[in-house]
Amino acid sequence: MNRKSTASNQRLLITQQEMVLIKNSDEATNVDLYGNLFDCIQDYKKLSKSNLDNNMAFCQKAKTVLTNPDNRKVMMGKIKSEWHSYKNCDIVDALVNCQLCGRPNRYVYYIHNKITNVDLHIGSDCVRNFTDITGIKQQKKRLSQLKKEQEQQKRKIDFEVLEGDDSSFIEDAENKFNNFPILLPHKIYSDLKERISQIALLKSAYIKNGGDLDETFSSYCSLKSIIMELFSSAEHYHNSVAGNPLLCDKRTAEWLLKKNKTIWEMVSKNGGIFCADTLKMVCDERYVSQKIMLILRHMRDKDLQLLQVSKLYIHFSIKNERYVYPVTFTVPISYFMEHIGCYALTDKEYTFNKESLSHVAIENTSNNFHALYNSVFEILKQNGYDFIIEEKTAQAYWKKLSQLEKKSQWSNRVISSNPMYKRSSTTTFFTALSPFLLKDENYMDNNFSEIIKIMERGQAWITQKEKNDREEAAKYARGIQKQKEFIPY
Repeated sequence: MNRKSTASNQRLLITQQEMVLIKNSDEATNVDLYGNLFDCIQDYKKLSKSNLDNNMAFCQKAKTVLTNPDNRKVMMGKIKSEWHSYKNCDIVDALVNCQLCGRPNRYVYYIHNKITNVDLHIGSDCVRNFTDITGIKQQKKRLSQLKKEQEQQKRKIDFEVLEGDDSSFIEDAENKFNNFPILLPHKIYSDLKERISQIALLKSAYIKNGGDLDETFSSYCSLKSIIMELFSSAEHYHNSVAGNPLLCDKRTAEWLLKKNKTIWEMVSKNGGIFCADTLKMVCDERYVSQKIMLILRHMRDKDLQLLQVSKLYIHFSIKNERYVYPVTFTVPISYFMEHIGCYALTDKEYTFNKESLSHVAIENTSNNFHALYNSVFEILKQNGYDFIIEEKTAQAYWKKLSQLEKKSQWSNRVISSNPMYKRSSTTTFFTALSPFLLKDENYMDNNFSEIIKIMERGQAWITQKEKNDREEAAKYARGIQKQKEFIPY
């Protein structure tokens, strides 16, 4: 027999791995399709062309399936479809022999036959030949990830062995930088941020991708030394400016970085020290609360009292001969810092008085209304106006007082005009008078036209009768509403 004929006879029709699957599957037991193939292969670990030719027990149908590549491929496809991966693959410590090929493996996959209910564990080499089994590709991907994670964990441990007791250096450096109590000068800040980022990236890149450990650790040590020197410079600078009241603390720096990065950069480039121009933009409630008493030391008037600093406003009250009862009002923090606070904190000689405050808003309270009305009703009446609130309906009105007028230009006879009314609210009253709150009385008298402008907005003036009719209608509607509230259903 020539060599070509010998090779043909030794050609495998069923490999050892395929044989295990066939014997533990249901498909090959189909006599109609495969004849006595299943029974005849039971004594074989694998089957060659020579084995088939020398075994007279194989029926013609079985031989036809085994010798025709297409028929054999269809059969194996159906057999593989019975199997699926049924649990996660493992990386084992002790080697486990594959149940398909018998070779020892560290990477073990598990497959299950959904018809025969047989479980097999197979190695990573055999898995390459059976990737079309359901779930195997996913498990291969998972195993690849596990191997990658194992390798990364090993590199992490190897690196930290070299770090020794200082394995938390990067984390400690990041925490120290992020929580440094002041805004550092721009160069120290930028250098520290960049070097900490570099050393963290250096270590994480080695752990993730590998490389030369000795070379990587040498670069790590160089960066570590630079970072320690930068922190030493930062501490020295902090000690040198610790007593400066214009020093920007960390929390204010974070607020600036979020709200106005340009101003943050200006302060950082100024050594972390505020100046008048940068303080104009600092309207952080916490910072203003800390500095407000220092600012108010520069105020000449003593009839203002600080109540509180809220998120957007500074709350004051004023009490003096004009306001026998205190009137509370607010000033926007942004305005206050831009026009007063920035100078009071940077110039020891700077002073201001209450008339320097602008954008004043009187708070809408009953006490404020009575205190304010008592202080201005004379000026209102002198200018021919009043402000009233109806007791039963609580409706507010501007009132244009009665005035003596000549009947005509050709007669000296004088008549009295009837009072007129315009619906309003205490909110409008406070809005009209807020600009005059901290000014002297002459200022209000000289600028009463501004109040008249506010009075003239909105609805038309009405007569006493029209007002009375509206009040009666309002009282009637209010009574009906109260009756409805008490009707049982």
